[in-house]
Amino acid sequence: MTLSARTPLLVALAVALAVTGWLLLRQGAPAAGPIGASPGAPAAPASPAAPTQPGAATVDPSVAERLADPIAVPRDAVAAAASKGVDALGANEREAYGRYVAEIEAAIRKDAPTIKSLIADYTSGLIDKDVDALAALWATDEGADPRAAAAARIDSLPQIVSSKPQQTVTAFAVGSTTVYVGYAVVVWRDSGVHSEHTIAVPMRRTASGWRLTGLDPARVPDSLIVTTVTSI
Repeated sequence: MTLSARTPLLVALAVALAVTGWLLLRQGAPAAGPIGASPGAPAAPASPAAPTQPGAATVDPSVAERLADPIAVPRDAVAAAASKGVDALGANEREAYGRYVAEIEAAIRKDAPTIKSLIADYTSGLIDKDVDALAALWATDEGADPRAAAAARIDSLPQIVSSKPQQTVTAFAVGSTTVYVGYAVVVWRDSGVHSEHTIAVPMRRTASGWRLTGLDPARVPDSLIVTTVTSI
């Protein structure tokens, strides 16, 4: 394989490692990954290019306990994986957790065009500072006003001038729902200076389709990295 052919995969892997380090740095807790991951493996180091997660529009973490999700979160198996690692799960817990991971990965791959479109629409809204456009993309079951959430998200970032969606999605079990974090590499202008950053784009699958979410996995106790899918 040539270097040019390897480049997209290397970029995707770098983003996945960056977000793992970002979450672990903020949570201060071990993460359990997909079936087969070693619970004793060292955490990925925080990367200087770790995604920026705007926090101004984060909803109350308790919201995660009441949200419905098209893919049921196996709460007991997730809690056990978070506390003792996937490899230590019992047979029933391991089966439930493995089925959950498989369903999450299948949903990401099946809906990859929709996910990439949502990320692109989100960053376009940030570039245009279009509150109405972003509000139309927001989940309506989280108890927050979509327009207020959209405005807060716009205000939390410098002026973005360009964006390129990435091909990696990291899924987190967050209470009774799953948060899917996509990424975009953006150039923003701050005090007249242009700089490049990777921003995180949290999303959920709701009854009305894929939507932006105000849930931040790093701010919800016991949230768990479930899996990372690259090259969507």
